[in-house]
Amino acid sequence: MTALTRVAILFCGQGMATLIEYYPDGDKDSIPEKLVLIDFGGNQRYAEEASAYVVEKLMLQASAGISPSFEAVVISHQDGDHLSLLPTLTEAINTSGIQVTCDNIYTGGANWSKANKKKVEAFAEAMVDEDEEIDVSFNAPFESDYAKAKKREDLGDITSFGNTFVRVIISGLKLSSGGPDIIRNASSTVVAVENGEWSVILPGDATYHTMAEVNGFYKKWGTKPLIPTVFMLEIPHHGALRTAVENYTAKTPLAELDFSIITAFATYLAPQEVVASAGPRNNHAHPVKEVIDVFVPTLSTSYSRNYVAYVFDKKKSKKVEGWEQFSTTKGIRTTVFQIEGTVLYGNLFYNIRDSTALTREVPEFEFEPLGTLDDLVARYGEAAANDPWLRDAMAGRTAAPRDEILRAPPPTSERDAG
Repeated sequence: MTALTRVAILFCGQGMATLIEYYPDGDKDSIPEKLVLIDFGGNQRYAEEASAYVVEKLMLQASAGISPSFEAVVISHQDGDHLSLLPTLTEAINTSGIQVTCDNIYTGGANWSKANKKKVEAFAEAMVDEDEEIDVSFNAPFESDYAKAKKREDLGDITSFGNTFVRVIISGLKLSSGGPDIIRNASSTVVAVENGEWSVILPGDATYHTMAEVNGFYKKWGTKPLIPTVFMLEIPHHGALRTAVENYTAKTPLAELDFSIITAFATYLAPQEVVASAGPRNNHAHPVKEVIDVFVPTLSTSYSRNYVAYVFDKKKSKKVEGWEQFSTTKGIRTTVFQIEGTVLYGNLFYNIRDSTALTREVPEFEFEPLGTLDDLVARYGEAAANDPWLRDAMAGRTAAPRDEILRAPPPTSERDAG
């Protein structure tokens, strides 16, 4: 089999946690030769599985005589739901008894608080031997591996292995105005993981400001973008509406919101699959259905599946919530699969194989359900059973089928719009 790059979108409650795994022998059940962690934050209560998953991969390396390590750790920006679980991961690594190293910790975003700096620095200190030090820089200036490149040979990267590259599309965008949260989110690192044939885009909490900058790259490239075909995009900022449009207010009618920048972003990148973490009943009510809908025109079509989203344009009252479960044949995935009947949530996996001289391998998708209500009650006490988010949690683990992603039609000249 050809080499495999596996992108694991790990369930972590309200947050983002992604592990990039590289298998040169092409077997996802073997030993990952390389690991890259991109963001690791969310709700402590539901995140033990995410930490356990990462530690399991590190321990597989140790068992095979490979020094357990991260080739790189990328924190897109300083919001807690992108880094708050680093202490949990550090504790899990220490409990495992293995020494893990990482020589490359990339911290994107602006306006880092002292508390969040300490979380990253403590994680970094645990990743080196006692007689070594690792320097972590924060509040980095504007950076991009694509801004000045004219051809692929000019591109830099955070790290690479085999034919796979982890690259910065944009990071550290600075705004002259806006609230503190908008400034932080707009400065998020937007990452591309690609193997020359396919790419996965992980944008952190990028706002319409960030997306406008990325649109500028695509407009300059025209019909020959330097980013390979995007088969999966994690929707910016978990699919939040407030940062997707220019004129958001909670009272502005949907028809009056300006979706022009994110629509151009969706047209330029033309993803075949989109993913959103979290939901339902998280504090921020996302992913928002109307944001997901922007990406539908380029999405691949396959069998019917469910996803969960919050409907912004729905009557709000004390008795009516905006959360709904939808059925679709389009490439839409959320880490919460359904809320009708039983709550089903879990990890999402995208498998990218290197192509050969004769074939262009089509990526594959897998969904892994997690946990049982009984498990949660045993772990957290009876309060877990009364949590409305998990009240009807799934009754047990089931095997998850693998499905092939069907390729969407090639992008048209509309890529040059905007």
